Amino acid sequence: MPDTTELMQRFSELSQEAFQANRSTILAALEGHRITSVVVIYDGYADSGGIEDFEVHGSDEAPDLTIPCVIQSAEWGKTELVASPQPLHEALETMAMQCVAREHGGWENNEGGNGSVTFDVQRSQILVEHTENYIARNEFTHSY
Repeated sequence: MPDTTELMQRFSELSQEAFQANRSTILAALEGHRITSVVVIYDGYADSGGIEDFEVHGSDEAPDLTIPCVIQSAEWGKTELVASPQPLHEALETMAMQCVAREHGGWENNEGGNGSVTFDVQRSQILVEHTENYIARNEFTHSY
């Protein structure tokens, strides 16, 4: 039986492998349906948050984000990726939140944050634009 360090290392490797595979799968699925970009808008505060809206660009017809795609995931204790079919909109939601969490974990806590995740098919990139909310306080004391 592998020790905890080995399990953590393998899980980390599989998670990164799944991220890259899913990125490619999602961008290819969008391209296959003549969608040039999808903007996923998110917002949250007070320990909750999530997807608010999708903007789909490029397709002449109403986009069908319910089309199935196969997404990979790492599961603790497994040595290989686990494939699961899901609608494209769910894959976009999951990937968008994973991208935000990579640099802004806990973004929905306290005063929260918001932003967008753009899946840009033409550039083959995922762009995260994030705003963190905070309360500023200025105190002044004057004695004359």
